[in-house]
Amino acid sequence: MSVHGTACAVLRDVICHHSVPARDAVQRALDAPEATFRDARTAFARVIPLLAEDAYRAAMLPTLTRTIASRSESAALVDWLSDAEDAMVNAVYADLLALAQRHVRDNRVIVPVLQTVQHLLEWDILPENETILERLVHVATAYVATLKSVPRLTVSMHMYVYVSYAVPCKPCAPPVFGLVHSRVSGPF
Repeated sequence: MSVHGTACAVLRDVICHHSVPARDAVQRALDAPEATFRDARTAFARVIPLLAEDAYRAAMLPTLTRTIASRSESAALVDWLSDAEDAMVNAVYADLLALAQRHVRDNRVIVPVLQTVQHLLEWDILPENETILERLVHVATAYVATLKSVPRLTVSMHMYVYVSYAVPCKPCAPPVFGLVHSRVSGPF
């Protein structure tokens, strides 16, 4: 049995013997053959619906963003959010915003969060609440003049440009991307 299969078996035992939030949703996610959880794409498709549960969303997002931002498994999140109601899309974006705000100076966390947001924006999965996007752009471009992380600068710039031109809201004042030239050698 694989590590994933063993973990799922243990979780199945836990939910059978203990009270857990949204027991039915967890059982549906885990009710699959072990082989399902060996493949990341099928495993993601099984667990992504747990984001609909408030009890699990905030705890799942940090790990999901690190994985989604670096792999093609983001298709499961895109597919799920494409079919989700506006309130659920807003809730996921709000939790991504809260995560980004808590870790605004920690590139290990904020870069994958911003990459996940960027990916959702590229697939036109937008929150109904435009304020969330404005605040995400503000967080993404915070401290931009002092950033040394090229991935952070890149994703911040992409988000700012996308939101500025493709979304019918007014993002925060333009960031000072021009000030970054002192940290970068050569032309842009």
